[in-house]
Amino acid sequence: MTRAAGPAALIRGFRLYGKLMSMQWQAAAEYRLNWMLSTLCTVAPLVAIVIFWRAVFRETGELHGYTLAALVTYYVLVAYLNDFMVSFWYEMAANIRDGTLSGFLIRPISYLWYYFALTFAVNSLYSLFSLGIFGVFVLVAAPDLFLLPATWADAALFLAAVGGALVLAYLLMFIRTAAAFWIEDVTGLGKLEDVLTAFVVGSLVPLDFLPTWLSGLIAWLPWPYLMWFPAELYLGRLEPAGVIRGFTVMALWAALLGLALLVLWRRGLRRYTASGG
Repeated sequence: MTRAAGPAALIRGFRLYGKLMSMQWQAAAEYRLNWMLSTLCTVAPLVAIVIFWRAVFRETGELHGYTLAALVTYYVLVAYLNDFMVSFWYEMAANIRDGTLSGFLIRPISYLWYYFALTFAVNSLYSLFSLGIFGVFVLVAAPDLFLLPATWADAALFLAAVGGALVLAYLLMFIRTAAAFWIEDVTGLGKLEDVLTAFVVGSLVPLDFLPTWLSGLIAWLPWPYLMWFPAELYLGRLEPAGVIRGFTVMALWAALLGLALLVLWRRGLRRYTASGG
């Protein structure tokens, strides 16, 4: 009986979270106009980026190993990855602050897995919707400057890295949320993190544009693996050793962040319940 209970409970869990994701897909689809406006706000700056780099490349054929097409493709990929990584951390922090978390704790589901399912559902649907708008941008503004992966291996590695990036993004989101157990308002903390990480994720310039010692140091942090690493794999710019190291660093950070989240969440829950939350 004990052996049968394990798989049965696992199947029930998959069905439960699958149902939650289905409900979230339906709810998220009602905000199509908001998504379209949000994506357009992300795509609009890409027009200026294309104009700027066209002007720069009139004087040179290559910059830090990038052609004009490769660099424009890089910025389109980074913008796309940044656009569909929707986060619920403000809502989760509010649950802790106003006591709503208590209602989740008495339910037969994991709070973190619950929000993981919601976030994944929204991101997966949003990624498909955004793909259409980004596709229109490429066809209209830069049809000659967007590159496709050179090989199927590059495409497969890119998709694998995007999956790993989502895991890291979720873990970082949950750790940021856990700070709400100790900090009354984590909004400032979130904005500070956004400002500081904008540089190291590679959204401003590729890490290859930085001094070697600085880019080498940043490459050991988790944030470059959210956008820079997947984009580099898509473009096939990394040697096999760099690919192996990148996925290794990504896996190590996933393990470390997962462990940190487990510790912080348990201590935070003890603090929350002790204070009457």
